[in-house]
Amino acid sequence: MQVHKIMREWAISLGVRCNFCHAANADGKGLDFASDAKPEKEMARHMYKMMGKINQKYFEAKKDSLGMIQEAGVNCYTCHRGNSHPETKLPEMKPGPGGPPPGPGGPGGSGNPPPGAPQKQ
Repeated sequence: MQVHKIMREWAISLGVRCNFCHAANADGKGLDFASDAKPEKEMARHMYKMMGKINQKYFEAKKDSLGMIQEAGVNCYTCHRGNSHPETKLPEMKPGPGGPPPGPGGPGGSGNPPPGAPQKQ
């Protein structure tokens, strides 16, 4: 079943089980898949729509006859990487290999190229 495959992909991408988005049945046995009681389910809908818009605009995503994206530039795993709430902070900025670039604040501090560098004409 296509829906089951999609739900499995989402669960793996977010590192969660079905009950992360789906509420329990009133009797406590199993899940009420039709229920919209959990806010996580609504967030998943918003995220899915956002992903579709990104793919359509930037990756020209192709859709099948049911309107499902066949090939995508981004998917849930792109950001979530197996985490239900992906990291949102930027990495610490560290100087890259070779140290800072030449110029103001760089080696020599004068904005002049380092010795031996090609001179601009």
